[in-house]
Amino acid sequence: MLDRQSAHFEEQLTPQTPWTTSKMTDGVMDRMMRAIVPCEMAITEIDGTWKLSHNIPDAVRHAAAGHVVSDGIGSERATVGTIMHDVSDAKDG
Repeated sequence: MLDRQSAHFEEQLTPQTPWTTSKMTDGVMDRMMRAIVPCEMAITEIDGTWKLSHNIPDAVRHAAAGHVVSDGIGSERATVGTIMHDVSDAKDG
């Protein structure tokens, strides 16, 4: 299960070499598996915070927005990238 879950998330970091459990030294896997505690929780509310400008130069902010769109993880990357550009442009205006 750990290998399957790792493979799912590691593939999103391409072209980096994916991490696998075979890279662990002897004994590390056993210690790691003992540290994983299964749990279940009911989410009753989600509060979000948007932090898109960070008071950084516009060129850096625009570059970050481009990376969110092209390299980011998630289903709304284009929307977030557009908002980051808009926040940047509104600040300048």
